[in-house]
This record gives sequence, C-alpha cells and structure tokens, in this order.
Amino acid sequence: DVFTAVWYNIKTYDNEKASFKSWIIAISKYKAIDYRKKLMKNSNIENINDYNITALNETEEYILAAENKDEIIKIIKELGKVDCEIFIRRYFLEESIENIARSLGLTRQAVDNRLWRGRKRLKEKMISKVKKERI
Repeated sequence: DVFTAVWYNIKTYDNEKASFKSWIIAISKYKAIDYRKKLMKNSNIENINDYNITALNETEEYILAAENKDEIIKIIKELGKVDCEIFIRRYFLEESIENIARSLGLTRQAVDNRLWRGRKRLKEKMISKVKKERI
C-alpha cells in the first residue's frame, strides 16, 4: 500500500518540505493508522489489550514484556515533568504533536525535539540495561 501511495502521489512530493525518506515514513505512518482504524472499526474489540497476541503466549515472554514496559515507564518518568507529559500524551494517549504543543505553549519543533531526545535517552538506557543483564 505504501509503495502504491508513493507511486501515485510522487507529484505531490516537495523536497523543500522534507527529505524523500521522511516523506515515505509519513506515508507509512498514515497508512498504518488507517489500517488500524479499519481493523478496529471491523472488530468488536474496543481495547488493544483484548487482542490475543500469539508472540506473547509463552509465560516467560509475557513476563519479560511486562518488565520491559515497566522499565520504559520508569525511564519516561525520569525524563522530567514536561518531557514525561509529552511522551505519555504522544505515545500512550496518541495525541497529535500539534495539540500537545498548543496545550503546553511550545512550538511543534520543540515538541518534536523533546520527543527525539527522549527516544534517544530511552534507547541508551534500555541498551545499558540489556548490557548489564548480560554480564
């Protein structure tokens, strides 16, 4: 679907607004959102946690996933009050960046930068945690 969308909409691409890579990523993101909305619309399940995820059926894998989720939430809380709020609103409540920026009195670019730095810190801390566990 993404490649078809790129093929049919290539004339709308503007290299002054974004790189080609970013443009394709944006198309992919919106295709995924559309797919998820379609899936949720055609389903009686109202909560994503109600889905039976076969990869997590094994008890050990499920426990590890829960521990990782708890660790991620702990790290997010360490980011600071504003960054923590931005992360929760963006990734848990799926609020748009524009709404977050408007409600916090920040620019969209400032919110994007805080998300980028937060993801970077999150990744560093998770890598550090994995390395410690291997020792």
